[in-house]
Amino acid sequence: MTEQKDGTTAPRSTGVAILLHAPWGKGKTSLWKLLQKRLEDGPLKYMFNGEEVEGEKWITIEFNAWEHEHREKPWWPFL
Repeated sequence: MTEQKDGTTAPRSTGVAILLHAPWGKGKTSLWKLLQKRLEDGPLKYMFNGEEVEGEKWITIEFNAWEHEHREKPWWPFL
């Protein structure tokens, strides 16, 4: 939970994963770039308990699974 300026608390996420799945050439990269820019430009505003709350800027990480599909341990690049 994150304490707000008015003393109330709001849930705080520790992470989000987004999967974009579509055939080649259908705009996955374009959509991701738009979303990435919006998240990183932040802060985003959202509603909590009927009030608008200003969130924090996001840090985004892009992982291209195609570049690592032949690895024995595909999670290795995250370390």
